[in-house]
Amino acid sequence: MKKQLLLLVALGTGLSIGTLLAQGTADDYARAFSLAEKYRDAVPNSNVNPRWIGDSHNFWYVRNTPEGEKYVIVDTEKKTRVAMPDTMKQRLLSENNRRWPSRYWAETDEERTGDSIPSPDGKKIAFIKNSNVYVKEVASGQEKALSMDGAPGEYYSARLSWSPDSKKSLP
Repeated sequence: MKKQLLLLVALGTGLSIGTLLAQGTADDYARAFSLAEKYRDAVPNSNVNPRWIGDSHNFWYVRNTPEGEKYVIVDTEKKTRVAMPDTMKQRLLSENNRRWPSRYWAETDEERTGDSIPSPDGKKIAFIKNSNVYVKEVASGQEKALSMDGAPGEYYSARLSWSPDSKKSLP
């Protein structure tokens, strides 16, 4: 009986120590976050961040290719994608379409809170609540959660935007 109890205690202790050793350290997490920068150019055409063009149904984005940055325009109605002319690129970049720093956005709290964003048609409002994205219908006051996986340390950015037709909110 004592041998069996001793064996169970030893087994339980071994499993507990194994679980503790499996936890990541701060250095492990720092290495994991540094991978994005380390392999940034290793995966061509990744990291697409769409930006709507005025009140149109078109948007543009930048593709990181082995040859450098390529600016692309997408026409959602025609379902086409073309290279952006240099003159248009200069105009769009000079307007209020600034590029955000390439860092993990939850590293600081500057994006945790922000103003609610009304849809272009004025019928809905997008906002952050409990670290998640919500949309509220102005007429009825009814709120709908668009996400449910936000948490205090892993929240959605408050830099929300709408598609020009007010059908989609983009976190």
